[in-house]
Amino acid sequence: MKKISLFLVVTVLMSATIFAQSKDLLKQVSDKMASYSTIKAAFSYTMKNTKSGINESQSGNLRVKKSKYFLEIAGQNIYCDGVTVWSVIPDAKEVQINSVADMGDDALTPDKLFTSYYNNFKLKSSEEKNYAGKPAYYMELTPNDKNFEYTKVVLIVEKNTLNPKELQLSDKKGSQYSYILKNLVTNETMSDALFQFDSKKHTDFDIIDLR
Repeated sequence: MKKISLFLVVTVLMSATIFAQSKDLLKQVSDKMASYSTIKAAFSYTMKNTKSGINESQSGNLRVKKSKYFLEIAGQNIYCDGVTVWSVIPDAKEVQINSVADMGDDALTPDKLFTSYYNNFKLKSSEEKNYAGKPAYYMELTPNDKNFEYTKVVLIVEKNTLNPKELQLSDKKGSQYSYILKNLVTNETMSDALFQFDSKKHTDFDIIDLR
């Protein structure tokens, strides 16, 4: 009995140590990404739902400057200057305007994809595996808010750089999403004008203001 008890104590202590290290790793990833003045990346996006027979793939480009972002995906250009969001469909010559404040603090917007891990999620498990031939950390997260639309989040970061490589999400409706980052570039100079839609240059666009 004594040997079994000692084994259990050692196992629990080792598990607690590994978990503490993983939580610290999660904070390191969030802090590092938040420290970059700007982030630029190409990415691929997939959305699957077996029950609904959905299997969609898209590619896009993203630029982030703290709370500002510019997203190009699926024929849309989405601008955000930290206060206002412009969703633009160039082919339809249409733009919808929303307020960032109306989206809620918990909205997983592009600028928060890189930095919200530590504050908004709890670490469920962590393991080290290879990703595209390189050592990486696989961290499974659960949201602090039970009403959050995603029930499971898996964050994959490269071990040597701590830069994110892929983000996997599962929602309450059985849909699975994957964002794979490519060509990540940080601290590149970006003008604030990049994150604003210039209506003066698009006078022929139909503007729908939803604020």
